[in-house]
Amino acid sequence: MGNWDSGVLYGDAFVSARRIRRRTHRVHRGLALFRQLGDAAGLGGSLVALGRLACVDGEYSRARALVEEGLEIRRRPEFDNPRWVARALITLGEIDRCEGDPARGSRWFEQALATGRELSDDMIVGSSLHNWLITRCTPATSHLPPQSFARVS
Repeated sequence: MGNWDSGVLYGDAFVSARRIRRRTHRVHRGLALFRQLGDAAGLGGSLVALGRLACVDGEYSRARALVEEGLEIRRRPEFDNPRWVARALITLGEIDRCEGDPARGSRWFEQALATGRELSDDMIVGSSLHNWLITRCTPATSHLPPQSFARVS
């Protein structure tokens, strides 16, 4: 099969297993460095990124814990970046949807959507609406993990 790698369809994009492993390794290295430097902004971003990767791997409890820790950091007043918060909320919604609780996930998407509209941020609005619609339009499959939709090997 040449250079093809196994992977999953996550959202609208195919993510190769090799790419996930590389990203996870890099984010872990970054996380350690941000902790060592005391860089809370970098730490929060790394935690949310690791949570997304854990979700792709089907490790939902771990994913939720990582994203919630990152969200707690991102909500600190000294950062005052609602875009960071909205992206973490979208990730929590994705975790809930994949774990089988699309109703809970849709509440996170609605919060992120409100923030996106307030900021006129088309990326947050689009991602929130996309994910919210998945929870509303496909109730029979909206809870399935990303791996359920496509696997290429």
